[in-house]
Amino acid sequence: MVLVALLGIRSAHAEDGQHSGNEHGTRLRVSEVGIADGQAHESRYGGMLDLGVPDGLMASFVYRPHTELRALFGIGHNSNSPGLRAGLQWSPWQALLAPYLALEAGHYFRADTPDWMRDLAQSAGLKDKTLESVGYQYGNGHLGVAIGGKSLRFCLQMGVSFVRASTLIIKPKPNYTPPVELYRETTIHAWLMSGRAGLLYTF
Repeated sequence: MVLVALLGIRSAHAEDGQHSGNEHGTRLRVSEVGIADGQAHESRYGGMLDLGVPDGLMASFVYRPHTELRALFGIGHNSNSPGLRAGLQWSPWQALLAPYLALEAGHYFRADTPDWMRDLAQSAGLKDKTLESVGYQYGNGHLGVAIGGKSLRFCLQMGVSFVRASTLIIKPKPNYTPPVELYRETTIHAWLMSGRAGLLYTF
């Protein structure tokens, strides 16, 4: 009788241990599934539309290789010529109001300037010269803030930019015989305050 009782107690403990183990394994599996689902719902891709100086109007594809990092590849226009831009944004905090650091580089192809830009250049100091064409490369170092939820955010960033512009300037010489026009290639390097604002959408 005592032996039978001991065997019954041992069997009951074994079943309790098995149930406990099953419950523990189930909890682990549920947790793993929840983590996997959360990772699957993280948005890695998106788009951005922004306007600024010296960036012009840009439409960018956004890829997020890491939760804190965004890579941008865009095309745009500065009212004179088309251009390209690439950059990285580091955002260490994911919140409704999230600061970030942006490092970017862009290039606008050289093109003939419109009449309004030539008039603006003359009024700015060229006087008897004509700004025939212009193109430039630039690099941005900005601090910004993104405001909004996970899908749609308003982004505002400001900082400094280094610009390298190549221009073709024409200076007419009507007093020469025969009259001639002098063409001069000019390269300008400048640091300037810059910034831009735009919308970031992730999907």
